[in-house]
Amino acid sequence: RLPMIEARYRIGMYNAIEKKANHLGGMVYAVNGTTDHVHLVTSVPAKISLSFFIGQIKGYSSRYMSHQPGRQYDIFA
Repeated sequence: RLPMIEARYRIGMYNAIEKKANHLGGMVYAVNGTTDHVHLVTSVPAKISLSFFIGQIKGYSSRYMSHQPGRQYDIFA
């Protein structure tokens, strides 16, 4: 894994992940991570599949990162 999640973006990305999870009906209990991955403890509503939920969270966080000014990597685009 490449260390692409710079410290200056983490809090904003964690907030974006929590916002999206809540929008989908989930409840976030914890979110944290390092420069190369994120840990998320959340409930997933029974009305949607786990794979859909994860895909939405990953897509939203990727979109968040790709729109941050001054980011070093274009891999999120």
